[in-house]
Amino acid sequence: MADNAPLALLLLPPPPQPSSTAAVSAAYRPPINAALRRLKRSSANTSTPASIDIALPYPDYTLGQSQCTFSGCETPLLHTVQELLISTYTLISAICDELQQEQTSSGNSQPSKNGVNVDVSVILLGYDKAFNYDTLVRPARSIPSCDVDLSILALSDRNWSHLYVTEGEPGERLYRQFRALVNGNLSSRVGGTWKTERVPGGMVFNMSRQTQAVASETATAVTASGVTATKQQVMVIGEEEARKETHALTLDLDQKLRLSIALLFAEFHGTHPPENEDTDESGSGTPFLNPSVLKTVQFLQSIVDWRIAGDRFAKAQPASSRLRFDGNTDGSIKIRPWGLILLTDAPRQLQGLFVGSDNRTGGDEDDLEYTVVLSESQKDDVIALLTPLKDRCRMVVCKDLAASSSTPARPFELQN
Repeated sequence: MADNAPLALLLLPPPPQPSSTAAVSAAYRPPINAALRRLKRSSANTSTPASIDIALPYPDYTLGQSQCTFSGCETPLLHTVQELLISTYTLISAICDELQQEQTSSGNSQPSKNGVNVDVSVILLGYDKAFNYDTLVRPARSIPSCDVDLSILALSDRNWSHLYVTEGEPGERLYRQFRALVNGNLSSRVGGTWKTERVPGGMVFNMSRQTQAVASETATAVTASGVTATKQQVMVIGEEEARKETHALTLDLDQKLRLSIALLFAEFHGTHPPENEDTDESGSGTPFLNPSVLKTVQFLQSIVDWRIAGDRFAKAQPASSRLRFDGNTDGSIKIRPWGLILLTDAPRQLQGLFVGSDNRTGGDEDDLEYTVVLSESQKDDVIALLTPLKDRCRMVVCKDLAASSSTPARPFELQN
């Protein structure tokens, strides 16, 4: 059995506005469904799962000299991106569930671990529709961020074997800009290394008035919950060990969604540490042997850590701006440069953290508020710990994708 599993890139066109679950499904179901099915067939004889990066453009992006981030962005944009991520992951979960059911009904006696044999990651793509990338003098400077600029994506050192282009004018326009970068003067790998295929496009409906109403309504809810506080410590609860063997695919997508939402919050509330901060430059952080933690680290690296191929535009990042994973004494993981905390044993680690918080008598940390990103199924395990600090702690609850994919209700809520 071959070991060279395909690595694919799917370029999605700009999303519908507003990005409701129904609108995203109408626009993105045809290309995502086609890409996953083709990649599943091409990896049928490999011993390791195929992987696909789904490049998801988000609204109102403007190209800058450096990689744009969500630090200090407008609150409506933050929530527009959250809704887009949630709707897209919900759609992917539904499609993967359909593929898994088809495999089961076909009588396959040896299904793959996740039933699909494709590892899916959603990458937020910074795509400036009004800019002609043919005129770009140099790519945006790459720094760790929740999103990646189109110039960095096209010129990166990631060796995709398949490139899926969405049919229709918006998808073709994006592909032309991508191709211009790959084949242009800035590229060190002219022509690319992949096989290019078209996948069907969907229906996109844009309703500007409704988009504004939804954004305003969402922003008000978040402000009322206190999430726009000046000082925030964002935490995310990691994979659920007890359920991962029986719900491997769903939990994998749930975990990726939680991590993506947590990164958005951490980047929104904070800025990169100052460049003169005393940070260890000797390595990339603590080595992790726990398979679940290692998988989380690998996922985060795949969506935020981009390097441009070749040495022409290489520039060393200051230590304080590099992606690092540092183990804390309680077993949690600090993800730099945002300071995001990954909780690997949430009840124990939250109890230790909040007991220490209750004993403080003053100082800057008295003004610190906590945002905990978790799934619906994880809420009962920690709600008793969070209740005493309800004035300083907020839960961002991502409803389980398996339930959300069959329910049109919004799979995301904020709770005190």
